[in-house]
Parts: sequence; structure tokens; C-alpha cells
Amino acid sequence: MQTGTAKLIHVCADFIVKPNTDSVLCNGNINLGVSGTYEKYNWSTGDTTATISINKPGSYSVNVIQNQLGYLCPGSTTIHVTTTGPTAVMSGNATLCNDVLTTSP
Repeated sequence: MQTGTAKLIHVCADFIVKPNTDSVLCNGNINLGVSGTYEKYNWSTGDTTATISINKPGSYSVNVIQNQLGYLCPGSTTIHVTTTGPTAVMSGNATLCNDVLTTSP
């Protein structure tokens, strides 16, 4: 009689990696990130942090690893960053972007 060894196969539960940031670049940098906490992050920029700071429009993807009961499961998303076009800068340190007026001292 021959006995075999059983192999346990874990199937990762589906999960959605959701962006948690605005994807419109107005004036300066914006921070991109995703909702949730993951074991690892790997951005298309080469960064491996939970958030990245960008200053150019384009598509930014992130691959993440989620720990599911000790099993490491992959997920990913792409964030498409657009620009609002020209930004008006007025005297008195005021900036108008997306119909929002911001002033600085």
C-alpha cells in the first residue's frame, strides 16, 4: 500500500486595491496612495513606500502584497493622473486651480 503526502493549496481571496487620493495634478506635487495596509508596495516609479509624490501627469501603477492568514497574495491598480491645464497665479500669493482660490502668506 502506497501512501502519499497531501499538499495544501491556498487560493487567495479576491481584493480590490483602491486609490485613496485625488488624481488631478494642479500646481506642484500630489501624493498618490492606496487604501488599506499591505506587506509590500512596488510602484512603477521604483518606489516601495505606501505613498509616492509625483509632479507630472501620467499613469502610475502599484503592485501590492496582502497577507491573508499568512499567505502572501498579490494585487495591483493603476492611477491615471491628469492636469487641469494652465493655473492662474495672481498677485498677493493667490492661486486659482479647479475653481478653488488658495492664498498663502
